[in-house]
Amino acid sequence: MDRKRVIRGIFISLFINVGLPVWVFKVLENHMSEVAALSIATLIPLIDTLVHLLKHKKKLDVFAAFMATGFILSIAAVLLGGDGQHISESFSVPGKEHPYRWMGSDLDTKDKFISYIEEIYTPEQAEAYWKKQTENGSIVEIEGKLAQPEADGGSMTGWADAKATLIQDGKGTRSFRFQVPLFDEFEEKTIKLRYVEGKGWRIDEPVDTIR
Repeated sequence: MDRKRVIRGIFISLFINVGLPVWVFKVLENHMSEVAALSIATLIPLIDTLVHLLKHKKKLDVFAAFMATGFILSIAAVLLGGDGQHISESFSVPGKEHPYRWMGSDLDTKDKFISYIEEIYTPEQAEAYWKKQTENGSIVEIEGKLAQPEADGGSMTGWADAKATLIQDGKGTRSFRFQVPLFDEFEEKTIKLRYVEGKGWRIDEPVDTIR
């Protein structure tokens, strides 16, 4: 009986965390932007995690789970070029191998891009990410408008299913250790948060730490 319960639990977990989100994304991407569809699909495993955490009254872990979801959605939106209106044409950039595409209207200028990153990350990390992306060609600025290579980046880690443990809670800072699924193993990452006056809690780690 216990074995059957374990097997059933595994199938239910796979359905909630993998099968159902993929199906929802595939259905919704035909009716809305990829970012919006991804946002909704990501909520499914998040809700499952939150229900589990709330049952055990782990309030800080719930807080961390919300932050982890912020990681996913912020980076996914950037990789997909934003959620605003897109110009569909692609074009070449001298000295670059891949064709480029214009970013969506919500991320198509430096100010918009940095402001978006600052919704999740500290201003210093947002500025550092902008500098790195423009220096390595992941973003180019042409007459004030931003473009990125057509090839989308990806992640092999499953942040939606990550388990968080509070390891430091100081004045204006918190640190969580995340166990992130990677294939059939787990990868551990420590993420530091800092309270920014007038904005709230922000991640104080390099943006591409969350991949």
